[in-house]
Amino acid sequence: IEDQQEWMALQGPHSSGLLAFLAANRADYDGFVLFTYLYATSYDTLEHVRGKFYLVPFAHDEPPIYLRLFEDVFRAARGIVFCTEEERNFVQQRFPFALPRGEVLGMGVDLPAGADGERFRSRFDMREPFMLYAGRIAESKSCRDLFGCYSAYRAHAGSSDQTLSLALCGSAQMRVPRLRGIRYLGVISEQEKWDAMAAARFLVLPSRFESLSIVLLEAWATGTPALVNGTCLVSVGQCRRSQAGLWYRNADEFSLVADWLARDDGLCRRLGANGLDFVRSSYQWPKIVERYMEFIRFEALAIV
Repeated sequence: IEDQQEWMALQGPHSSGLLAFLAANRADYDGFVLFTYLYATSYDTLEHVRGKFYLVPFAHDEPPIYLRLFEDVFRAARGIVFCTEEERNFVQQRFPFALPRGEVLGMGVDLPAGADGERFRSRFDMREPFMLYAGRIAESKSCRDLFGCYSAYRAHAGSSDQTLSLALCGSAQMRVPRLRGIRYLGVISEQEKWDAMAAARFLVLPSRFESLSIVLLEAWATGTPALVNGTCLVSVGQCRRSQAGLWYRNADEFSLVADWLARDDGLCRRLGANGLDFVRSSYQWPKIVERYMEFIRFEALAIV
């Protein structure tokens, strides 16, 4: 456990000001909410908020969650708030001894004020149809697998007016291969990201580890469908609930589904419309705030 505590010390971030405030003012609060299980800002506060905190863990099946030191974090929580049913199911399996009341409340996403696909195409000279990856370009996000899948798709689809390029935006933490059809746009502005989503045929989300993908909700907020990694239960669950995305489990399936989405205008329109309806009905901030307030009122009665 000492090695794990050393890992947490290196993980950070640490806030001496936060700890000092909690030590001085703990008695003034009936409860605290800790966001994410993974970082020291939650772990370091345990001695001050034990028995009085609610955890929003953003948990998924990744190596750190199997460290023993996190068992104390989940055991000590008065309650746990989840983003998806899949996250709750995973935490129940990982920490069956510790789970108190757990509610799926989700997280809000802002609807874009004016996403303009044509503005994006003009700004970046992207006249060809394309699939979009938005976010950190990293091994941990399964981007190497994405490049392999895209290469297989190009070999499958050949060259035609309907063959999709792969546009990527975000910070590159690994080398982006120079393959035919791949366009790396670098880090772009928030408005340019919304415009890119509006212009894309679909968003591709190759990550195998998600507790809730904000970028997936953002794509749906622009009426753009998604193609997600079928080994990520959270992403697949979101696609099932929304009826706004499809999934793949290997390069062959990626090639077939991407080609289908490239060629079927009606399917893309239906999936995109479903995604927009899903975000509007379930993930706008007023609805999320209402769920949190109801949860807090219920917990306040339980404390009394």
